[in-house]
Amino acid sequence: MSKPTVLHSFHPLGQLEQFRKDPLLFLEKMAGKDDEKVQFRFANRTVHLLMSPVLVKEVLVTQSDSFQKSKQFRELSLLIGEGLVTSESPLHTKQRKTIKPYFTPR
Repeated sequence: MSKPTVLHSFHPLGQLEQFRKDPLLFLEKMAGKDDEKVQFRFANRTVHLLMSPVLVKEVLVTQSDSFQKSKQFRELSLLIGEGLVTSESPLHTKQRKTIKPYFTPR
């Protein structure tokens, strides 16, 4: 797998300010880079943005057991419960299968 394109910033918040001003414009600029992966910083967090549907599927489906939710998502589950956004496998897999019929081209 190739390395991501890294966006460097000397701003203390990294690219967060640009994102907050106009999130859609920021994402359009990222998509316009013709790279499959872009890495940048939001304050003290490193963000990896995947542009390729194949890579997104790799992370969310094929290799999902290799990835874990961040500490913030685990903490969020204390407030909103273990829904699709906060749960881990095998509960996450069960929840995905439950809602899958509602996500069709129609």
